[in-house]
Amino acid sequence: MTKTLSFLAVIALSFSIWSALNNKVSSSTSVVEVSAAAPDTQTASSVVADDQSAMTQKPAQTANTESNQDAIHYQTPMQSDQLELLPVLEGTGIDGFLAATEAGELVISLQTRDFFDYFLSQANLLEDPWQSIEQIHLLAEQHLPAQAAEEAKQLLDAYLGYQELAYQYLSQPLAPAQEQTPEYKIHVLEAAQQELMRLRRQVFEPPVVDAFFGMEEAYTDFALTRLTLMHDPYLEPQEKEAALQKAAAKLPAELRNSEARHREQLQALVE
Repeated sequence: MTKTLSFLAVIALSFSIWSALNNKVSSSTSVVEVSAAAPDTQTASSVVADDQSAMTQKPAQTANTESNQDAIHYQTPMQSDQLELLPVLEGTGIDGFLAATEAGELVISLQTRDFFDYFLSQANLLEDPWQSIEQIHLLAEQHLPAQAAEEAKQLLDAYLGYQELAYQYLSQPLAPAQEQTPEYKIHVLEAAQQELMRLRRQVFEPPVVDAFFGMEEAYTDFALTRLTLMHDPYLEPQEKEAALQKAAAKLPAELRNSEARHREQLQALVE
């Protein structure tokens, strides 16, 4: 049997805005699989494997979300030369940032997730994977008020817990490659999307889900619609194109601008 399916790899191939994901997953000879060295699913998330509460309990998530970014008063620097970083990170461009309001509340956005991913993706390069987590903790403490720093740590724990749960699901074996028809692959991708959505809502409060995964889920839904249309034997090409354009029109503007560039990449996954 083939090893595993990483639905995150589909996202990475489909939409480059999540550039950090490209460091976590690799393509396989069948569909796509979780890399054996995926740093922030195997290495970093194993750090919290003993703390089951981080995987199943929602932390206190009362912070502001992306709609309040105009209220940002505190923020971690985005240039590595402005920070005390681990040697392996020196001279690199930092993805994302942590931010807080003047009242000391953490501002949660996709930039928060990117910030986590930036440091966690380096865990496999470190002698002690704990260092990637400690680096996030240190920067939160140095640049955010105490309340926001604590909220960032709790959110990071929840994020690691989510990745552990997602990895456990995505590690399930698939059918042999010769049995993987386009219909089978689409079914597996749809099931993975539904399970990841369920896990996100199990771990996070709705505002955090929207901030961290809103655009990703919107594009994934569209990508699955596109795959289904491509392999529908009962639709004429003109009907498929019309349905595809209708689905694309529902995407957020940021995604509509990127969608056309990734059609060929996603199509290759099921051929």
